[in-house]
Amino acid sequence: MWNAGRDDALKKLMLYYIPFTIGLHTHLPELGTSLLLPPFATFAWNVIGYYLSQVLGSKTHNPRPSRQMLLCNEHCSTCASLQELLEQLYVPVQDFCPSRKTQEHFIDTIYELGDFISFTEVTGGRLRVVKHWDFLNSNRWESRLKQARDFLKSIGDDDFIEQLMGNRFKDLKVALEGKSRYNYTAYE
Repeated sequence: MWNAGRDDALKKLMLYYIPFTIGLHTHLPELGTSLLLPPFATFAWNVIGYYLSQVLGSKTHNPRPSRQMLLCNEHCSTCASLQELLEQLYVPVQDFCPSRKTQEHFIDTIYELGDFISFTEVTGGRLRVVKHWDFLNSNRWESRLKQARDFLKSIGDDDFIEQLMGNRFKDLKVALEGKSRYNYTAYE
């Protein structure tokens, strides 16, 4: 089911498998069957497990790849520090002091990432980089947890999800508490 590269599999999950699973849950009862019955149960079990492992993560680990990539070919330390800022989930602002030699390059890099961050000059040569709220919020645990709960609710209530997930329901609950990430292995 997930025999593609990680990014391709994640795209398939979000674009096809999740909407299809939600649609199955809605329409299968009209056909006199249920998402709890084979072969649909195995499919839904895999979609939920893969989602939890690749999108939810845990409180301390965001498994999603960074949406933003620095295009710095100069391997400068300031851009490396900027990349660290982008990957930190709870740090909204950081000051940078690029050298005169790299300042223009650094500002160009910030402009390239304008969908995610902005900057102001604080004092001579020092730049304050601020993450945009929607970017900051979308990567946080609270946002990922809300998305996961909304996804699960669209499939069914807790009793339904418990029946569907079987002996992995306890692991699902631990993942939703953020204590550890869901360890997914495909169920055939």
